[in-house]
Amino acid sequence: MTEHTDQLVRHGLDHTNQFARKLRHDPAAITGARDAHVALQTSVGQTRDHASTQRVTLASASSGSTTDRATATSENLEKEVQDLLDESAEIEKAVSEAAETLHVGEIKNDQVRDRIIKEISASMKALEAVKTIQPPESRAAASRDILMKLQTKIGQLTGQAATFSEQTINQLTDIGTRLGGEQTTSASSASPSTKVGSSFNSNSGYS
Repeated sequence: MTEHTDQLVRHGLDHTNQFARKLRHDPAAITGARDAHVALQTSVGQTRDHASTQRVTLASASSGSTTDRATATSENLEKEVQDLLDESAEIEKAVSEAAETLHVGEIKNDQVRDRIIKEISASMKALEAVKTIQPPESRAAASRDILMKLQTKIGQLTGQAATFSEQTINQLTDIGTRLGGEQTTSASSASPSTKVGSSFNSNSGYS
């Protein structure tokens, strides 16, 4: 194997491995975050309902300025609790969307990576077959043609992987923006150490 061939094969998967590290995440942590918000909504919702019942009971059993103040305070508290429930529901939805976005991005990147591996494998077999070409002086040209085509194909597939990665990061950024997050990740600033929240991204990947 020539040095050029060795370098092409050795670094053919560099970009998809890099993208994989960006998109790698911790499904268990994501599930835990989502379940925590579901539990919060259940608990706080029960508290809200109990407070509402107590307010109605108080209003029907007594009257006067003290009762009016207590009723108003209770109504304000119920509104604040409802706001908390709404916010929690939005966060739960965002967590689910982020998990799905990461999962889809990871699958697409893996598919491109597998195609690059297949292209490299097929090209190595073709280079091996070149050794039997007659006359021998035709072998160098045939080998160069195979390697040029492989290099072009790897470039095209790497471009696809870059597009998928950018789309994924942008979708995650949009999710964070909807929640008013301040630490969202843009595609232009993404790096192999990109984390989409500590509970989302485990920052591991292909070695």
